[in-house]
Amino acid sequence: MSRLLAFVGILATALPGPTAWCQTEAASAPVVVVESASEPIAPPPAPVAEEEAAPKPRFELHVPSLHGLLTDARRSHSGPFIEHLGRLLTELGSSSAEGVDVEGASSVLAQVKAWPDTSVEAMIFAADNEGLAQWAVQLDWPLKDLHTRLQPLLTLEAAETLFAGITLTARPEGGYVLALPGTTLAYLLPVDDARSVVASHPDLELPEAPFRGTEETEKTGASLLVCRLNLQGTEKDSGATFWSSLSALTDAVYAMRVNETGEWVEQINVHWPPGVGMLAKAALGKVKQTFFVPDEAFGGFVFDAVSFQAMLDGIAGFGPQMMMDGPGRVTMVGEVETGPIASNTGSAACLTLLPGTGFAPIPDLVFQLKTQRAEKLIEDIREATKKSNKLFRDREQPEPWHEAEVKDRPIFWSDSHAVRGGSIMPFVNRPVLFITKEVDAKGRERDFLVVGMTTSSPKRLVRRWVESPRPKERRYLPDARKPHGEVWINWQQAYRLIQPYVNLSLAVISRDLLLPRMKDLQGRLTDAALVVKVRYSGIEATHRGPIPAGVIALPTLFGLATTETRGTDLARERSACRTLKVFHHHAELFKKDLGRWPAELAELDGYVDFAGHPYLLDLDLSAKKRRSDWLGDIFGDGDEDEEDGEEEEFDDEDDGMVDIDDDLFVIDWGREAWTLGIAPDTFEHLEQLYIDQDGKIHRVEKKPAEEPLQ
Repeated sequence: MSRLLAFVGILATALPGPTAWCQTEAASAPVVVVESASEPIAPPPAPVAEEEAAPKPRFELHVPSLHGLLTDARRSHSGPFIEHLGRLLTELGSSSAEGVDVEGASSVLAQVKAWPDTSVEAMIFAADNEGLAQWAVQLDWPLKDLHTRLQPLLTLEAAETLFAGITLTARPEGGYVLALPGTTLAYLLPVDDARSVVASHPDLELPEAPFRGTEETEKTGASLLVCRLNLQGTEKDSGATFWSSLSALTDAVYAMRVNETGEWVEQINVHWPPGVGMLAKAALGKVKQTFFVPDEAFGGFVFDAVSFQAMLDGIAGFGPQMMMDGPGRVTMVGEVETGPIASNTGSAACLTLLPGTGFAPIPDLVFQLKTQRAEKLIEDIREATKKSNKLFRDREQPEPWHEAEVKDRPIFWSDSHAVRGGSIMPFVNRPVLFITKEVDAKGRERDFLVVGMTTSSPKRLVRRWVESPRPKERRYLPDARKPHGEVWINWQQAYRLIQPYVNLSLAVISRDLLLPRMKDLQGRLTDAALVVKVRYSGIEATHRGPIPAGVIALPTLFGLATTETRGTDLARERSACRTLKVFHHHAELFKKDLGRWPAELAELDGYVDFAGHPYLLDLDLSAKKRRSDWLGDIFGDGDEDEEDGEEEEFDDEDDGMVDIDDDLFVIDWGREAWTLGIAPDTFEHLEQLYIDQDGKIHRVEKKPAEEPLQ
């Protein structure tokens, strides 16, 4: 609460009146402007029109040495698993229904492995105006060497099967074209005398300074791979509103390397504007105390979050509860009030994941929170359980809460989920609460509230936790100094759990693909740690362990980079271009059947399933129209669609029919020359957008409005 009040105080603090603050890219220090009445102030110079900056790539990846990345990956602790994955993919490819030629693919890969080392700089841009992907891969080879290496590869006997019909031909303008029949795959173009690029478009504008990491990613050592996801400035924001250009995040940077002991060291930096940073700092605090975690646990997670205690009250079963009140009827009962956990504990907490002891290996969850009022907490929990039991008893349902004594301490557990009707879960989590004393890392004895969630006996969980071995050298979290969060993963324990189930699945394919035995991985399955620190500029997460987190981070960043942008006029144009190409394809079929082009869009009904794909007949509203509708909803009287108080009538016979908007799609008909376009004034940045009889998209930009004479 103190952090939240401090944040409100920051927002309420006003800047001094006569001082103006400005920020530039070149200078980070504030500039103070003081007005003076003794000297006349010269008028400011007329603004100089600047060229619009080229859009930044959405996704940028840099590998300083491709051979170095592969070598260190094999040297790392995850090397045996990488080799095992390669054998698995080979086995799956040879046994697949598509009949992949594994030997042919291996011969092609053998040629590629013999190529000299190079750095790799890959970029993914926003899609072009017609919705086609834009990307580029830059290499440290001259164009001539790149062509010399690719051309023999495509003439291999195995390559003719794998890449049937692929060609590599020279362009009159320079460079080469890699294509399949009817489809251009990529362009091979020179960058300078020593570098070349493989790009999706021949006129793709590449950044002058490619991304090669930041000071944050390189401060702990040179990275084997570094990438960045840009969330702002990635395309021309034509027709966008002011709000659509805002983002809670600006970019995300990921870097990875292998240290001297073979562990992966990875870092993720997510940056945000200062306003978001203040909210994050107010919501997440530093963990300033330690928690005991048993060595048998799968892992632990320590954090300090505002209002987490109130959330845990709800998880445990205090406060308003959902209850069956008759067949098919669910109601909320109970009062909204501060629960016993929120009233008596701090906001710092530790979540521990213990191996399950029931019939199914469902892990047990254990939350720990420090308390300085253990006796009062016990009494408050007892009163809260009595109040909850009364709610159930008044509705003639079994009382969920029970109290017992285990190891000379009172414990409370609830069976509310077990007695509640209508549940289809294969297991039931029972909450259990008790107090324990632990010694922290500095030797001080503290009282902790333990909230467990178990699928087995609550009493068994209490005995298990209290009797857990506590050696002199205990495991405490966090290890780092005052982080905002820390995760510890016991990979040996996790491997013991998942190995039998994975081997059971792999044995169906081949017994040679079984995962290595535990004794064969000595020294490789080390513990992993993830330390999170929150700053005003962003969040930093550092991971160290045997398994790289990049197997999740890289696909996630790549997927976000290829997600379609919404809310801009350019996004509407890309959607319209795709629709025009679909209609043109079916219009060609119509002409082939009837000998003429369709004179109206309704004639394509039957060629295009309009009822099944109604989105083809619609287009998102422009930003200006959305603003107008939004203001109309706020300030209008809402009666524009009604005339004389009569409600609109619906005809049941028209159900399933799709109305074709002839005002949106315009056909300029002719037996030989034919165009299908979008109506004028549909886009804020285009005068016309249409497709001709040859399938070529034409776009006419709007002329800029003339400024009035001064």
